[in-house]
Amino acid sequence: MKGKDSLEYLFSVSVNSFDDETKIISFTDISQTVLENIYLEEKVLHDKLTNTYNREFFENNYKRFIDNCKLNNTKLALAILDIDYFKDVNDRFGHDIGDLFLIEFVQVIQKCSRKNDILVRWGGEEFILILELNDPENLEKILENLRNSIEKHNFQTVGNKTCSIGATIYRDDEDVLKTIKRADESLYEAKKTGRNRVIIASLY
Repeated sequence: MKGKDSLEYLFSVSVNSFDDETKIISFTDISQTVLENIYLEEKVLHDKLTNTYNREFFENNYKRFIDNCKLNNTKLALAILDIDYFKDVNDRFGHDIGDLFLIEFVQVIQKCSRKNDILVRWGGEEFILILELNDPENLEKILENLRNSIEKHNFQTVGNKTCSIGATIYRDDEDVLKTIKRADESLYEAKKTGRNRVIIASLY
């Protein structure tokens, strides 16, 4: 229901019989409870350090991403981003600076990403970027722009760092784990061939 303040409120409604001809209808305002539940659910699905989504969010929602692409006649792309030599940051500056670096790294990605791209912290210094594409040929350009932005950014205390990116396009009706594996193999290739580069798995 909409209140006098134009805000929407949620109520639990119960109906009880007082006698054969009379019923009592009770409204209980549950707006705050619902908001708290939404907040807790959102908190569970976010990485505590970087506030990106986490693996649980991905596992709960990847089917929805696939269905949306089918509905929109678009393609789903997954890109794995791995910070080059991140261990050196922790070893040289300590884990506190390493944590601050990860937060800033995420900020750079989010600033350079498109509005509807979704970033997931996959573990440690690895992140997955989920992209919906009208044209798969644009994937390399998007990711190269991202890689270049990270390379040019001067991180506080740490200075300049780079990242390697492996990516692929989801193939219709495949197990999403195969998609992730293909992106991971591309990431391995990017690291093996010199780091600070984008490798996209062949679409054919």
